[in-house]
Amino acid sequence: MMKKSESFDYRLDKRSIKEFEENLKKHTKEEIEYLQYWIDRYNGMYGRKKREFVVLKWGCKDFIEVSLDASSTYKPDFLLAKCYNNSYFVKSIFPIEVTTCAIISKTYYLKKSKVIWDYDNLTPQIATTSHYILFIINTEKKGHELFTILTPKFLDKLKKTNIEYPDCLGNKPAYQFKHDIIKWKKLFPKNFNNLKLF
Repeated sequence: MMKKSESFDYRLDKRSIKEFEENLKKHTKEEIEYLQYWIDRYNGMYGRKKREFVVLKWGCKDFIEVSLDASSTYKPDFLLAKCYNNSYFVKSIFPIEVTTCAIISKTYYLKKSKVIWDYDNLTPQIATTSHYILFIINTEKKGHELFTILTPKFLDKLKKTNIEYPDCLGNKPAYQFKHDIIKWKKLFPKNFNNLKLF
């Protein structure tokens, strides 16, 4: 079991605790809004009057609430439940993380902790698949964001690449991938035709 002080150290980087807390609150709010829009958009495609996906907050916690037990702390932020057609019964549960990047870049980084859940032993008991990542870029230009879904298969391939320590992520261990190997989609398109999320 990880001690609380070790748990803080694991999450902190070169930012002060105050900066970390402020950034966490801001990014958590932004990620919830993006995920909410993404789900609403998918459920509303093609004039649907039913919802296919619902979301549950799972690992979203304030910094102050970090548990002494790391296994209950380091979980994907959300669980995405896919329902049976015209039903309230859940067909499958996908753990999903939301990650953002302010710009469009040639290279993107994902923290190792978002790719490999070293301290999480609860999610596999709940979910029916490995986790997905909703990756949204160009967030500094509101209304012009692009997104992709990074699948468990993609993340498994990423785990086999080299670890880097980019300054933009506070020198945390991370994996990198190139922009042009991903098919990006507009988050706010004029129409939703032929949109397949995953």
